[in-house]
Amino acid sequence: MAYSLSPWLKPRFFITGTNRPLAGGLMYTYKAGTTTPAKTYSDDAGTENTNPIQLDSDGQCDLFLDDAVSYRIILKNSAGVTQFDKDRIASIGSTQVQSFNSIAALRLRIGTTIANAAKTLGYYSAGDGGGNSFYWDGTSTATDNAGTVIKPTSVSGAGRWLATDTTSVNVCQFGAYADDSANDTVAVQAALSACKNVVIPNSKTCKITQVTMSQADSVLRIDGVLKSTVATNKAIIVDAANVSIIGTGSINAPDTFDGTNTGAKPTYAVIWVQKNGFRMSGLTFNNTPKVGVFFDGCNNFIIDNCICYGNFPLASYNDTLTMHFFVAIDPPAASSANDYAIISNCYFEQYITACYHGNYGATANELSVQIIGNRFAKCFDHGIYLRLSNGAIVSNNNFYNCASPIVCDANGSLIDGNTLFEDNTFANRRTQIISLRSAQYGVVSNNTIIGKGAAISIDYVQDNPHLLGNKIHGNTVIQTEFDNVRTPFCIRVSSTDAANYGLVSNNTITNNTVRTRGFSALNGAILINGNATYSATDNIISGNHITVTGTTGTGALFGITEVLCTHNVIDDNTIIFDYEASVAVTLAGIYIVGTKTSARRNTIKYETNGTNVTFRGIQIASGNYGTFIDNLFYATSASLVSATNYFNSSITTAYVIEKRHIERSAAPLAGDWIRGDIVYNSAPAAGGFLGWCCVTSGTPGTWKTWGVITV
Repeated sequence: MAYSLSPWLKPRFFITGTNRPLAGGLMYTYKAGTTTPAKTYSDDAGTENTNPIQLDSDGQCDLFLDDAVSYRIILKNSAGVTQFDKDRIASIGSTQVQSFNSIAALRLRIGTTIANAAKTLGYYSAGDGGGNSFYWDGTSTATDNAGTVIKPTSVSGAGRWLATDTTSVNVCQFGAYADDSANDTVAVQAALSACKNVVIPNSKTCKITQVTMSQADSVLRIDGVLKSTVATNKAIIVDAANVSIIGTGSINAPDTFDGTNTGAKPTYAVIWVQKNGFRMSGLTFNNTPKVGVFFDGCNNFIIDNCICYGNFPLASYNDTLTMHFFVAIDPPAASSANDYAIISNCYFEQYITACYHGNYGATANELSVQIIGNRFAKCFDHGIYLRLSNGAIVSNNNFYNCASPIVCDANGSLIDGNTLFEDNTFANRRTQIISLRSAQYGVVSNNTIIGKGAAISIDYVQDNPHLLGNKIHGNTVIQTEFDNVRTPFCIRVSSTDAANYGLVSNNTITNNTVRTRGFSALNGAILINGNATYSATDNIISGNHITVTGTTGTGALFGITEVLCTHNVIDDNTIIFDYEASVAVTLAGIYIVGTKTSARRNTIKYETNGTNVTFRGIQIASGNYGTFIDNLFYATSASLVSATNYFNSSITTAYVIEKRHIERSAAPLAGDWIRGDIVYNSAPAAGGFLGWCCVTSGTPGTWKTWGVITV
């Protein structure tokens, strides 16, 4: 029996993280890979050490190892706290490292007690990236996996070359050519089956048909390129919990696209996930044949910091092709309050719909989705479509030239801080719209929407018909062109589906800034709409600032419209018409088809030098009534067709206390006026008056001068 110095010679050990000797430390020695004690020695004559060995005051000991034994050494301090745990330690005299150009050459050699280490310089040939380090285990009968376990050709029983490090492997060490030519499916699958941490190295390209990740807590790191070769395959199947696919590389799929909506959930995706806890980060996706990542009955996943190019051809798109997604989610039938789905800080371009929550076949609200801090570009049908996703959060995303960017069919959703913009690239497509469908207690706040069809809509579509307790607050909506087709409104709360009328109640529209180019009658910059079964009731429109500009509209243009309503409140809004109509048009700040509306302290202005315009502050449809207090009406244009009828004559029952302030050259001679209305003199002069005041209501009422101007 021979004894040699350990690799450390006369070793000296220090307290972890310091330069102080580990005085009194305890060194435990075991057979490799076990907790079976193994003898060590204090000299080459075989004087046995104690086990554990106690280090001296300088943290040193005399340590000789048996040349025939592979050791596991655990070092602890005097208090029993582990400092390190090293496995497969051999003496200096025990190891002879053999070098081989390939795995095939390694298979031809059997290890010995002395020649018990090997290094391969490549998998097929030296320098191909598949090199590895091995040790010989004469007792192992592990199955040859063509990567980390190699059985020599001449061995029929025990004896294997085992990779020194199995914590992380690259696919070339399992035989992947990674040359963008050969199909590496077998090698990549072998690596994924054998190890929990698999790498596709930078500058390497692996082509695969289909592989499965079946080990829980495993990681596939792609720093090179992974290519899917069959468009209709599930290229990567995730069939274990807490799997991660990460890296700085890319996943490329064929440029063969299918957006056909079959009415059922998709049957294939680039990545098909069917277990909880999935994580994906840092990757670039090029081409999505149908679905990038599909979640099949699972939850608790995160996708972040990915760049995703769907590349669906716009020329091939039509309204019937609606099933082309990067993310499609079909969560489990039952989800708990702690379940989550997070998509954050990604970039999505040229999908029909980038993120889709489908609930295929489900009838109840399920998984809550959080989509935060992403950018969406050129999505033809939707950027985000969430169906039956209660409590969804869509926040701080940016949408550029997407049609119908945000649609959320659920209760308790928060749509906050998003920016939606279009430059009319999709002139014949849909709108720059935030749409809450069949929603209760949702919040749409602090969003900026700019485009031809810019709008916010809460309406009934298919699930819950009642629209209750929603809040639309602090948004900026700017319509850049006249649009009477796509969105003849800027903000709307409406349940008008005759097949299933619902309540529209206790919704609030507050402190929004709206700028529109106009639309037709019975619409408005802000619109609340009841139905034949339920009046829209107890809703509040307050503190909004509305500007209507342009020259295009015909018929009538309204700032705020309520139809089939009762007991609503319209307070403290500012409505400005900056409009010069090319044909005859009626402008009304507030248009009411309903009863018991309260409109107070609203300011309604028409200050443009317009033509063909009839201006009304508040217009009420025949037979309707309400309470109107302290509203201010301003009209300074001398070229109005009519500006006298601030309250239209169809009012039948109203309680009105108004202060109308306008500018003219003389007191009114026609129109309905009430006591307290003021007309400012448009040409004041010394010795004249500031204006006229109505002292008796009537048509036109009794007017007296006021405000003497001294000579």
